[in-house]
Amino acid sequence: MRLNIKELNSQRPVFLSDKILSEELKGRSIKKIRKIGSQQVALESLIDSKAKGNKSTPDKQQKGRLSLFLHLEKNLFMAKTDLFQSPDYYLLDELLTDEHKLIRDSVRTWVKKEVSPIIEDYAQKAEFPRQLVKGLAEIGAFGPYIPVEYGGGGLDQISYGLIMQEIERGDSGIRSTASVQSSLVMYPIYTYGSEAQRKKYLPKLANGEYLGCFGLTEPDHGSNPSGMLTNYKDA
Repeated sequence: MRLNIKELNSQRPVFLSDKILSEELKGRSIKKIRKIGSQQVALESLIDSKAKGNKSTPDKQQKGRLSLFLHLEKNLFMAKTDLFQSPDYYLLDELLTDEHKLIRDSVRTWVKKEVSPIIEDYAQKAEFPRQLVKGLAEIGAFGPYIPVEYGGGGLDQISYGLIMQEIERGDSGIRSTASVQSSLVMYPIYTYGSEAQRKKYLPKLANGEYLGCFGLTEPDHGSNPSGMLTNYKDA
C-alpha cells in the first residue's frame, strides 16, 4: 500500500488525536515542531518510500505525524507568503471614500510585506520586532487623527479604524503598539495637554522617536486611571 499524501490531509483530524497534539506540540517552537516532523518520524524515509513505490504501510501514528508536519509546513508557507484577500460580503466598501480605500490598501500592503513574513518567528522567540516601529510611523499609524501641525496625519476616525484593522490582521501586538501610542498617549496629550506639551511630545511620538506608555493599575485602583494617585513631575 502506497502512502497517499492527499488521503492523509483529508483524514488529518482522525490521525491527530488530542494526545498527540498535547504531547508533541505543547510548548514547542516551530523549529522543534519541524524536528518532530522530520527527525523523530523519519519523514524523509516515508517520502522516499512513497516515491520508490514501497508497499510497506506506515503505522497510524507515523501517518498522523507526517500529516501534521505537512499541515504545519503549509501553514508556515502561508504565514510567510501573505495571500490574504478581503471579500466585501457586506458591501462596506460602498461606505468608504476613495481616500479611505487608499489608506487601507496601503497599510495592507505594508502588513503583507513587513509583518506577516516575520511575526511568527518573533512570537516563537518572545521578542518584539522593534524595526517595525519606524514602518508604523511611516504608514501614519501613530496618531493618524492628530492634526498635521503636531506631526499627525489629520485623518478622520474611520481612517484610524481601517489602519488598526489591517495591522490587527497581521498581529495584535503590533496593532496594540500603534493604538496605545495613538489613543492612550497622543490623544490625552493633544486633548488635555498644554500647547507647549503638544509641540514637545506629539511630533516625536508621531515619527516613532518616542514610544509612549499608559499607566492603568495601582494597588488600590485597577483599570481605573481616573482614580490613580501616581503622577509625574519633570525633574
